Amino acid sequence: MSSLIVIVLILYIVPVVLNLISKEAESSRSGSIYDFSMMPAKGISFLGMIVAGAAVLFIVVSILLNQFRGFAAVTFTVMALLGIMMILAPVKGFWETTVKGDDITASRFWIIKEHARVSDISYCQQGKGSIYIFLNGSNAKALSIDNLCTNISTFRKRMEEENIEIRPYQGK
Repeated sequence: MSSLIVIVLILYIVPVVLNLISKEAESSRSGSIYDFSMMPAKGISFLGMIVAGAAVLFIVVSILLNQFRGFAAVTFTVMALLGIMMILAPVKGFWETTVKGDDITASRFWIIKEHARVSDISYCQQGKGSIYIFLNGSNAKALSIDNLCTNISTFRKRMEEENIEIRPYQGK
C-alpha cells in the first residue's frame, strides 16, 4: 500500500517539475515568425498523469488479485508507458519543432532529429490533427506538426509570409 502512495505522489510531482521546465523553455522561444518553437500543450502532461496513474492502479490491483499475466500485463504496461510519454511530451527536446531563420528542426525523444529548410517547402497539407510538410520534388511527408502545439499560429503566419500554401484537409 505504501508503494502505491509513493507512485501516486511521484505522478503528481513530476508534472509540476516538468511544467516549470517547459514554461522556461517556452518563454524564450516565441514572439518572432522567424525564430520560434512548437511543443505539445502542457495540458497533455496532466492527461498523461491520469493515464499513467490509472495504469499503475490497475497493475497494483491485478497483482494483488494475482491476475497480472497475459493480456492484462501487456495492456496495463503499454498504458503506463504511453502515460509516461505523455507526461514528458511538453519537455523541451522530447517532442519539439524549432524554426530558426530558414532552418526547421524536429526533435523527437531527445535523440531523433529531422531537418528541413523553409525555402525547400513546396506546400503544406492540413491533416485531421496535423499539418504535413512536403519538400520540393517529393510527394512524401517530410515533417508533421500537431495542430495542438504551442505557436502553431506563428507557423501558419510564417507559411503565409513565405507564400507557401497550406492545402485544406480532404478527408475520406
